[in-house]
This record gives sequence, C-alpha cells and structure tokens, in this order.
Amino acid sequence: MRWNVRYAADSSAEAIRMLRAVIPGIHSAWLGMRSYEGQNEQRDAERHAGMSAVYNQLIGGLLRNGVNTIDAHGRPFDPNIHNALETLCTDSGCQREHHVEILTPGFAMGNKLIEPANVRVFH
Repeated sequence: MRWNVRYAADSSAEAIRMLRAVIPGIHSAWLGMRSYEGQNEQRDAERHAGMSAVYNQLIGGLLRNGVNTIDAHGRPFDPNIHNALETLCTDSGCQREHHVEILTPGFAMGNKLIEPANVRVFH
C-alpha cells in the first residue's frame, strides 16, 4: 500500500477548504436551532433540542480540532471579523457605539479568518 504523505501546510489548506465546504451545513443547523427558540409547544421545544444537539456536535468537533467560532453577540462591531448584513438605529440619536447580533457564526483557525460572522449591527 502506498501512503500519500503531505506537508503540514498542505494539510492546513485542505482543512480550510473542507471547513469552507461544511460551513453552509453548520449555518443551516444554527438557523434551524434559532427558528425554534422560545417556542412553547412541546413539538417545537423537541425540535429545538434536536437542532441544538446537531449544532453542538458539529461545533464541538470543530473546537476539538483547532477551529474557533466567532460568536461575539452583544460586542462592538469589528469589520475584521464581522460581515454586517443589516444596520439598525435603536434610538433617534444613533449612538456611535455599535453592538452586534450574530445572524450566523463565523469561524477562524488560529489567526486565519475562515468565514466572518454575519451580523446585524445596532447603533
């Protein structure tokens, strides 16, 4: 049997490519989980629990393998790690300090940004 030996840089590039391929599925699990949050009916609460379990398993696997989530809900907007999809003023003065609501989480591996977090920015 012949083994395909690769350098660490190649492995890292492949890991990033693989991660970018699965991010849409992770986002789908995130959005599915969020769609059932706060629902009162038993069926919807069970769906929320199921979607949460799937999402947490996916994220847990990534965390154990050196991938970090960008999930800074309520923190100031940072264009280096956030992609603003919507901006809202919460009062007539539109404060200069910006806070974000995470719409879909972002991902980083080490110091490399893989996918920025999609956010809603509040002024």
